[in-house]
Amino acid sequence: MNREHLLRLRDGREVAVCESGAPRGDAIIECHGNPGSRISPLCSDATARALDIRWLTFDRPGIGPSSRSQGHRTVCDVVGEVEEICDALDMAEFSILGYSAGGPYAAACAHGMGSRVRALGLLSATPRLDGPNGMAALGRGAYWRLAVRVPQVSRAIYRSLGTLARHAPAVLAHLTKDGCSAPERRILADPLKVERLVAVLAEATRQGPGGLVDDMRTLARPWGFDPGEITTPAIIWQGDEDSFVDQTAGAWWADVLPTARSRALPGEGHFLPDTLIEELMKELKSLAAEGLSLHAKEVGEPPREAREGE
Repeated sequence: MNREHLLRLRDGREVAVCESGAPRGDAIIECHGNPGSRISPLCSDATARALDIRWLTFDRPGIGPSSRSQGHRTVCDVVGEVEEICDALDMAEFSILGYSAGGPYAAACAHGMGSRVRALGLLSATPRLDGPNGMAALGRGAYWRLAVRVPQVSRAIYRSLGTLARHAPAVLAHLTKDGCSAPERRILADPLKVERLVAVLAEATRQGPGGLVDDMRTLARPWGFDPGEITTPAIIWQGDEDSFVDQTAGAWWADVLPTARSRALPGEGHFLPDTLIEELMKELKSLAAEGLSLHAKEVGEPPREAREGE
């Protein structure tokens, strides 16, 4: 069962957090995509419990009930927010997963929070967008260019999509499938999957479209950190039939992250079957355990399991 938190940050803003899975399990924080929201975690509650994972997802500023950020924002600003979330919910260390547009935010936390982040997972992660060809990896780059160049038009589009999500979900479900690859359409043939996607967009635009558009504009700016400096163990997953973020994005991350291993997902798109999500989360947990053992050897400490048994 999902557990909801509305936390007040030191600057007075509020951030919405959804917690699921095993309350005392290995913690994984998910940074959602765009459009995205905390209410539909990538990993289901049942899967998280089966894998002994404590799963957290949070809404970025202006998304869901999270307070909208004022002024100029960069991707690395998320680090302070995640630190406060972890402190409030008693999470000393965790792994972090960035899905789609959440990828840069997860990488920022790995960069800025040091050994507190045990492992970094990047699934269909958005690459840097501020270069001359930065949006070429995005299958729907026109939406992102509108957000950067004509944000008022972008807000109007997402306002309309949010209205459809609340009042004409069948129409939105049909639009969602437009331009999707064959494996993505197979996932979207499941009415429950479509229902979740529609609910996410309705929740993401709860306050209006401003949060989603702000988020896109933030991602299109310089991020405020160098991914090449990340030392956290990392894994990159990328489907070869992803119509939203293509394979060049996975190749970019593999090239820029010195600690990363990569796994291609043949025949997979942007939406993945639950069985594969479970497999990927096992990989992330294993990577975190490897990193913890290596750190213990470097500092001369016994593994965590041995310390807990003392």
